[in-house]
Amino acid sequence: MAGKDAASLSDDTRAPAGDLAAIGAMLLSTVFYTCSDAAMKFVSGVLPTGEAVFLRSLGTVLLLAIAAQVTGVLREIRETFSRLMIVRGVADAGNSLMFQAALARMPLADTMGILQLSPLCLTAASAVVLGAHVGWRRWTAVGAGLIGALLVIKPGTSAFNAFAILAILSVLCGAVRDVSTRRFAPGLSPLLILLVSQAMVGLCALGGLTFERWVWPAPLAMLQIAAGATLIGLGHLFALLAVRHSDLAVVAPFRYAGIVWAILLGFAFWGEWPDAWSQLGIAILISAGLFTFYRERVAERGRAAASAATDQTA
Repeated sequence: MAGKDAASLSDDTRAPAGDLAAIGAMLLSTVFYTCSDAAMKFVSGVLPTGEAVFLRSLGTVLLLAIAAQVTGVLREIRETFSRLMIVRGVADAGNSLMFQAALARMPLADTMGILQLSPLCLTAASAVVLGAHVGWRRWTAVGAGLIGALLVIKPGTSAFNAFAILAILSVLCGAVRDVSTRRFAPGLSPLLILLVSQAMVGLCALGGLTFERWVWPAPLAMLQIAAGATLIGLGHLFALLAVRHSDLAVVAPFRYAGIVWAILLGFAFWGEWPDAWSQLGIAILISAGLFTFYRERVAERGRAAASAATDQTA
């Protein structure tokens, strides 16, 4: 319209482009995360779980420390030292160690499929721990997600893999980690949170080596670990860019692209292909997760409308 000024036109044309860039960043983050998991699956064939997680965490900490130094936030690292950070770090360590143990002994796509429980567990944890209101629709989605996970795990059948329980426990640890993250002060640098948390993951993994025998990694294994550390760092970076430059409701559903990459990589490198039940379970998990994101969006709009109405009557 002729009545619009140049600034308004500029904002209108910039918003869709910003969303597209954020979606692209989120898709790239899923590629990096999945490729990191694939690299660690290769490593799991030659190195103990604790050692593999320790070495990857060491590489990730070095990269994050360099980034924190370059951006100037490293001087604020003392602000991260708290009981809350200990809870987050221990939960992150449990998530990493149990996921790596499951990844070593399960098909990549099945492991990633179980990982799709994460947003549903986070919804449940937010209700229980943070007191967030979760309606019956989202609780139904959580229940549907559990059914989907059972289809992937297939308990009571010959296809059941006991390490799938570790994958579920890793998801629960991830929910504790994410709920803890929401309690940090808004001004605290995410880079520092990741740095300290990954350092704690490395320390816990090193402690776990008391139950394992250290295996000196061959050059190929070291290269794979370096790739895993670099890729997971890039995954964190692009996911952060995605949520910083667009609405979470816009970019979050694209996290599920990771299961596509997992299926393709699993087939390409290990000849794995999810059976019909696993495919159905993964589809249910993704559908339940997407529905949860949708209901979160509806709830946010309702809260915003109620707040606006209150302001008008005040």
